[in-house]
Amino acid sequence: MPRRYYSLIIFLLLIGMFSCSLQIQAASLQFTNKPSVLRQPGHPTTLATWEINEEQVLIIHSGLITLDSQQHWPWWQYHNQITKIVIEPQVYPPASMHEFFAYLPQLQEISGLENLVTDQVTDMSSLFSGDFNLRQLDVSHLVTNQVRDMSYMFANCQNLTQLDLKNFVMQPQTDTLWMFWGMNNLWQLTLGSQVIFTADPHLPPAPGDDRLMPRGSNYNHTCRWQEVGKGQADNPQGPWRTVTNIYSAYRAAAKRRQCTFVWDQNWWAFNNKTKTLTLYQHEIDSQAQDNSYWPWQADYHRSTKIVEIKPGFKIRGSFCALFAGFEAVEHYIGLENLDTSQATDLSYMFYNNTQLQQLDVTHFQTAKVHNFANMFNRASALKHLDVSNFDTSQGKDFHLMFNHMSALQDLDLSSWDLRQAQNTDGLLKNNYQLWKLTLGAEVRFPTNPEIAPAPAKKTPLPDNANLINTDPRWQIVGAGDFEHPQGPKLAAEQIWLSYQDDSALHQSYVWPTQKAGALILKSVPEQLEFGTHALSSQTCIYYTQNQQSFAVQDTRLDRQEQPPWQLLVSAGPWIRVNHPQQQIMGQTFYYQGQYLGNQQPVILYRQKSQKLQSKYQWTFEPAQGIKLIIAPRSVPQPGLYHATLTYELQNTPSN
Repeated sequence: MPRRYYSLIIFLLLIGMFSCSLQIQAASLQFTNKPSVLRQPGHPTTLATWEINEEQVLIIHSGLITLDSQQHWPWWQYHNQITKIVIEPQVYPPASMHEFFAYLPQLQEISGLENLVTDQVTDMSSLFSGDFNLRQLDVSHLVTNQVRDMSYMFANCQNLTQLDLKNFVMQPQTDTLWMFWGMNNLWQLTLGSQVIFTADPHLPPAPGDDRLMPRGSNYNHTCRWQEVGKGQADNPQGPWRTVTNIYSAYRAAAKRRQCTFVWDQNWWAFNNKTKTLTLYQHEIDSQAQDNSYWPWQADYHRSTKIVEIKPGFKIRGSFCALFAGFEAVEHYIGLENLDTSQATDLSYMFYNNTQLQQLDVTHFQTAKVHNFANMFNRASALKHLDVSNFDTSQGKDFHLMFNHMSALQDLDLSSWDLRQAQNTDGLLKNNYQLWKLTLGAEVRFPTNPEIAPAPAKKTPLPDNANLINTDPRWQIVGAGDFEHPQGPKLAAEQIWLSYQDDSALHQSYVWPTQKAGALILKSVPEQLEFGTHALSSQTCIYYTQNQQSFAVQDTRLDRQEQPPWQLLVSAGPWIRVNHPQQQIMGQTFYYQGQYLGNQQPVILYRQKSQKLQSKYQWTFEPAQGIKLIIAPRSVPQPGLYHATLTYELQNTPSN
């Protein structure tokens, strides 16, 4: 064979080898595994190819994907680099898309999901599972009516915030277990009427940690979700829902409907078990004119027992009737968190809080408030109320502010400036326990505050049952103190008239009082006649001829709270009748082992008074009572000498 022929063959062989290498490179870009499903009529016969470009973008080209989902998808080797996926038109995935886009930790975007033809797909389980950094996902064009497995479909998509499934068509057999597990930042979820949850999708509850919502200026405060209803996603107006409620509402047997759910953004919540109204961080520009302005008033104002206010709750403008009609409320927790610095109207704020026994408003800032009318009206269980820090310099309307506070005992308005006041009608009306009132030099009553007269019916002071009032007038404390005033007495109307102009003085007024009841020694033996006696070699012991009877009366109203009382007796010397200088000294009287001589008192009786008992009587038999002891040679002649016994009733000293 000629030499040039051999060289030609070698050249052709080299060309063949080069051609073969090009085919291998092209094949590496195709899905070259054996088809796992039959090709459907109308589907292309061209196999889809994929590539990773220099920007770490996975591009899936048009065609038919025939890989078996039991193996890793071919781009898995790049799972730590892929940041974006682009899907070209007319990509036909296999029946099982299990983990098709799953576990791509750097993936942030998927473009062209609408180009996936999914009408024959039966398995979308774990489709996007573990895509931690995926920020947006549009699945509205996925055809799902043949899908039987959606378990873990979006599991652990931790940065996905919105998901719209309104176009999903799901079958009663479709597995939805753990479908939303780990989607802790998903705050907006739309479900369509053909969504069916056959197993718990484990939608996470709202975080409930007072965080600012991803959109708008609202905060999430509870673990509930909320229907958007007629509102917007950042201003929902529908009812609250727990994740269990949502799961149940989309079971096969439920009347399902299209609905968008967002994290609960309500700035208040009512716990029906504890009857607690909670107000969360929120700012309101309020134009309230009555209680209908506040959303809880319609259903919960009569049943609320506790109001809890979280930090950051602020109202600008009117607080009118904020807690009005809370007739069962017992406690306000966190009232110091209520920002009143921009308040203009506090009228009716605590109106008819009839069960409330304590209220701390010392943190209130009221410099801009012009309306205080009825603020505490009918808070009838409050005994004490400190409003001394109120700035009332801009106040115009104060009518009935403290009306019907029937348990209120004291009120200090000495720091108040009422020079701008226009209406003080009934400011102090119907306060029949108010016995201590302090008014300052800048207090003005342009209209009658209706200060109640003192009761004048021997009424005990509300906080001191040992003092009673007996005069309908009030009394200026003056140089005395509240329980022992020393100033002149005034009728209630005179107090009002004293605060009309710049002649007003800083004064404290109280009910005139006197002691209530007493501990009285009602009776003792008028005289002790010693007749019978027992003789001994040393002394003569004389007993009284009759029993020795005593009586004590205790009419103190708080006697059960007082210490025990005791009856003491002491004895003087025997004195000669008509010759007082002649005396028999020594220990001549004797009781229960103790001598009464030399003016040393001896306790005869000791008792603790009882609330339901005011009279105490007792009797000593002659041999048990006070006895006379005289030496035999110094027995006085009958009728020639006399001695004095002194009785003293006293409370025992407190230690």
